[in-house]
Amino acid sequence: MFRAFEVLPKMMVTPYAAFQKELHGQTEEIYLEEMVGRVNANMILPYPPGVPLVMPGEMITEESRPGAGVPADAVRNRRTTRASKPISTAHIVRRMVATPLRC
Repeated sequence: MFRAFEVLPKMMVTPYAAFQKELHGQTEEIYLEEMVGRVNANMILPYPPGVPLVMPGEMITEESRPGAGVPADAVRNRRTTRASKPISTAHIVRRMVATPLRC
């Protein structure tokens, strides 16, 4: 559990700016494996426990990628995470998440 605090993602834009990009259609949905080197547009929040894995505006690295270090039983059971808005749903394994386009 404490491994989550070993690598803190770099904040590239404010959460507000990331939301504005999504609001104006300047985002795309990609697979979680393709998120490395991209900036997340919305919160990835598994429930339970309801603790964000990724916040809007954070640069995703291999170490901070959602699903890195996820327990094997969660992957087998395909537990889902929901974004802060119901328009995009992210599964821990090979599903999509909205992220801003590369600049």
